[in-house]
Amino acid sequence: MPEATGTTATQVAPLDLETARRLMATVVGESPDRIYSTWEFRGSGCYYVPLPVLREEQRRCGGKVPGMDVVSDEARENDPRETTGCLIGMILDRHGETRHRFTGKTVMGLSLRFPWMFASERVVAYLSTAQQKQDAGGTWQEAMDEAEAYLPALQQ
Repeated sequence: MPEATGTTATQVAPLDLETARRLMATVVGESPDRIYSTWEFRGSGCYYVPLPVLREEQRRCGGKVPGMDVVSDEARENDPRETTGCLIGMILDRHGETRHRFTGKTVMGLSLRFPWMFASERVVAYLSTAQQKQDAGGTWQEAMDEAEAYLPALQQ
């Protein structure tokens, strides 16, 4: 079975807090009201890439991307995951990172699997805070606001 695309080491510097904040502000500024994890589709998975990209990778890997749940070939109308990856996936993509793309890991899980992906535990905590808010149904603006509100605790 082929290895999933983008899971090998990259030549990207570890993501630092300043860059994470800048990239999050850029992504959120483009779609502040986006809700990635809607009630209708909650529990059916959050992904770092849009579902069509994941489906194509499944086909390339012979029907299953190692370490990920199988995604239905059927596109679902109004599913926000059809058009974009999650907020964290968008941030990591813009940073030039690829190792996250086909993993079922949270930010914390990514930091354990790829220790040099993030420059510090503060970056992991900042992004995890945003990820939790997004996955609970918050808008991307709410996710960023939550992460920013948590920032003073990270500075200590």
